[in-house]
Amino acid sequence: FHRLVNDFEPGIFNAAPQIKAVRDTMLSMGAVYAAMSGSGAAVFGLFTAPVDELSLKTRLYNCDRFVCKLKG
Repeated sequence: FHRLVNDFEPGIFNAAPQIKAVRDTMLSMGAVYAAMSGSGAAVFGLFTAPVDELSLKTRLYNCDRFVCKLKG
């Protein structure tokens, strides 16, 4: 995932550090990749293991959250 880059992130993160905090929270919770979607309508994280949804809800209490499990 290190090749995926969103060029909007640096500017948006400077203007709205709370968006960077959401991305960084997901990374600290074990996401293998987390980023803004496009120009910042959403932030998403990709996890290889199940996420503790209560912990996610607690740490991102002021954000709307959607958890989706993909079948491989």
